[in-house]
Amino acid sequence: MNLPQSALRRPFTVVVMALAVALASVLAWQRMPKDIFPPLNVPTIYVSQPYGGMDPAQMEGYLTYYFEYHFLYISGIEHVESKSIQGAAIIKLQFHPGTDMSQAMAETVAYVNRARAFMPPGTIPPFVTRFDAGSVPVGQLVFSSKTRSVAAMQDAALNLVRPLFATLPGVSAPPPFGGNARTVVVNIKPERLQSYRISPDEVVQAITEANLISPSGNLMMGGKYPLVLVNSVPRNIKDLEAVPIRTGTYPTIFVRDVATVSDSSDIVTSYALINGRRTVYIPVTKRADASTLDVVNIVKQNLPKFQGVLPSDVKVSYEFDQSPFVIRALAGLIQEGALGKIMAGQVYWIGGELWMKPRQPNWTDMEWQLRNWNYFTWLSGDHIVDRQCNPDFSRGRNRNLRSLQAQHLSRSTLKRHRIAHALLTRCSVRVTRLNRYGTNPVRLAALAAQAHRCGGGCVPRKQ
Repeated sequence: MNLPQSALRRPFTVVVMALAVALASVLAWQRMPKDIFPPLNVPTIYVSQPYGGMDPAQMEGYLTYYFEYHFLYISGIEHVESKSIQGAAIIKLQFHPGTDMSQAMAETVAYVNRARAFMPPGTIPPFVTRFDAGSVPVGQLVFSSKTRSVAAMQDAALNLVRPLFATLPGVSAPPPFGGNARTVVVNIKPERLQSYRISPDEVVQAITEANLISPSGNLMMGGKYPLVLVNSVPRNIKDLEAVPIRTGTYPTIFVRDVATVSDSSDIVTSYALINGRRTVYIPVTKRADASTLDVVNIVKQNLPKFQGVLPSDVKVSYEFDQSPFVIRALAGLIQEGALGKIMAGQVYWIGGELWMKPRQPNWTDMEWQLRNWNYFTWLSGDHIVDRQCNPDFSRGRNRNLRSLQAQHLSRSTLKRHRIAHALLTRCSVRVTRLNRYGTNPVRLAALAAQAHRCGGGCVPRKQ
């Protein structure tokens, strides 16, 4: 028993199975990650080492060299690439395919700590991170204000919004771009230093000693043990201007004599504009194992939450949304899949051998021939269309049509005969046009009988 007969004998089972497959398809569609790029799991680790003030040659000799030397001991390492620029070094670690990246990350962190022992004092720990091609930006959180400065927006985005933004699933939260970090700036006047014969290092040393971080202590006083705060850290920025630089027989020289102290921002390293005004933005970057549509929807749902922690004159919005590209790609995939199913069904329907109905005992010769009309020349019109498909008899389409019209056949009748014969002879007429003109066997039999009066054509054709 073949599969079609089994399906016809058990229709309810087939219906239940079809419904189960449809339900499983809907659940799979709702739960599977929807994205363009799959998790590629690229075996790559990046190490970023900052050190302010060093030129590229110093970064290469004092920092990058020791990283490259120690990273060669990591298991599964293929090669190490590095690039040193002013104030930073980027080291790329490429591993062999199949390497356990969790173990590689642990070894990388261990050798980073080992290499730092050979580096100059004050070297801060580097950034160690994995990289995957599927981790791409999907939008930007843009901050705008008509009254606040760029430094104020940078501070609000970094300290108010970013802690909430980093807790969203599937999102990586880089620091804001477009602004400059809030910084206490000591602006030294060179002519004043020259007149007092003071070097810039003396000013730096004085500021460092006056801003000494010291833990608070307790004092036993009258049976009490209160917490005693120290004033080693100034509460007011302007108090730093009263820090003495040089004392002695001459009048004491203070910071205010050679410099000014202000609550300002660092040097501008990035620039962003919106509608002609400077602004600050946080890139919305999805993780490699997250879905673009899920990340975008979660960020949009939390926009009121972000706005609630900001001052009233600072607005946050989600811009440069990349989810429409993914939605259009998925819609095109569904459309192409549906067209493919239709084409596959059409190929299956018109493919294979021609049908042949076995003769039953109660059938007459006429009934048997009509039921198998495509196997008999007088019903299929084979000898009529042969002149159109055979190049020996083709001397121009119009001439052939006129010769056949002389036998009292109209153009529409000739089209039906050509299409009926195309199933057997595979001439240039397309089979897909059958549904357009119709191929009723009874009508074709009547037309062929009228044209040729069954002139010896009642002989079954071979398949």
